[in-house]
Amino acid sequence: MLRSLVTAIFVFSLTLVGCGGDDDAGGGVQSNPNGDRPPAGNETGDNTGDNTGDNTGGNTGDNTGDNTGDNTGDNTSTAGRTVVNCDTNIADDVPAFYKKYFRCVTISMDGDSVVIESDGLPPHLSFYYETSDENYTEFVSQGDGFYQNPNRIEAQNIRMTLGSNPRVRGLTINDSLVDGDVGSSQDEYGMGTQGVALNSVALFNPLAAPGDDIEDELFSFDPYFGHPAQGGDYHYHTTSMGPLEVLEAAGLITNTTPGSAGIEMYGIMCDGTLILGCTELNGDAPDSSDFDSQNGQVHDIVDEEGTVHFTDRYHIHICPELFPAHQFTPEIQYYDGCDI
Repeated sequence: MLRSLVTAIFVFSLTLVGCGGDDDAGGGVQSNPNGDRPPAGNETGDNTGDNTGDNTGGNTGDNTGDNTGDNTGDNTSTAGRTVVNCDTNIADDVPAFYKKYFRCVTISMDGDSVVIESDGLPPHLSFYYETSDENYTEFVSQGDGFYQNPNRIEAQNIRMTLGSNPRVRGLTINDSLVDGDVGSSQDEYGMGTQGVALNSVALFNPLAAPGDDIEDELFSFDPYFGHPAQGGDYHYHTTSMGPLEVLEAAGLITNTTPGSAGIEMYGIMCDGTLILGCTELNGDAPDSSDFDSQNGQVHDIVDEEGTVHFTDRYHIHICPELFPAHQFTPEIQYYDGCDI
C-alpha cells in the first residue's frame, strides 16, 4: 500500500514541477527540486518528521556517466550558504577521496583515522530553517497530504571517526536482517546521526522510531528529502540533490537530479560503508547481480580518472528507479564500530 501511496505523491510532485511551483524567486528560476519522487518504502529512521527540501545549485545533465534523465527545473538557489561558499577545512594529510568529495566540513587525521566534523546545517534552502536564517524559504506543499513538522534546524556537533581498515563483521545481509524493524538485530545502525553526507548533512538509518508513523513522516520531507528531528538535527534517509550539488560544484556532473546524474554518491556511514546512487563512482552502471538485501556489494571504489580510493570496500546503491527493493540508507552495519 505504501508503494502505491508514494507513486501517487510522485505524480503530485511532477505536477508541481511542471507548473513551476516553487517558493523562491530572486536570483534564478527555482523549480521544485524534487523532480524525482519522494522516497518510498519504509523510510525514515527518525522520530520527527520532515526533511529539508531545498533547491540550491543549478543542476543539469551530466557529462560523465551513462545515466539518462534530465533535470526537471533550473534549480538556481538564492540560499545564502551553499556548497560553493560554505567553510571547508581539510588537512593536507587527509586522503584524496575526502578532499575531492566533501564540502562544508572540517576533516583531519587522528593517527591513521579520518575525523569528519560538521555542524550539520544543510547548505541549501529549507522551510525548516528559522525565518530569520538566510537559507529559509517558505513552505510550499509538494502534493496532497504534505505538511511541515514543528521542528526547526539547529546546528549540531557531529564528529565521526573512520578507521583506515574497517573490520568486516562477516554477516550475510539478507531479508531476515533487513526487516525494517527497530531493535530486531544488534547489527543495526543506531538511531540518530549515523553518517555524514558529502555536503555535511547528517545521514540517519532507514528505521522509524518506536511510536512513529513511517507513512506520515514521508509527507514531511522537504524538496531535498530531508527533515529535522526533535533535536534540530536535519538529515537524509535516502537520495537528495544536496550531496549531488557537491559533485556539481567540483565539476564532476552537471545534473543533480537523483537517478539522472552521471555520477551519484551521497556520503559515508560511521562504519565506513559508502552510499552511492544509480552509478558507481566512475559513472558506470552498477552490476546488481551480487547485491545483498540493502543493495550492498564489495569491490574497489574507482573514480572517473581510474584512481582507486578504496580496495574491496562495501557500499550500497540507493536507486529507487532501478533497484526498488531497498530505497534508503543501510539498515545493517557491514563493518564493526561506529564512532560518531
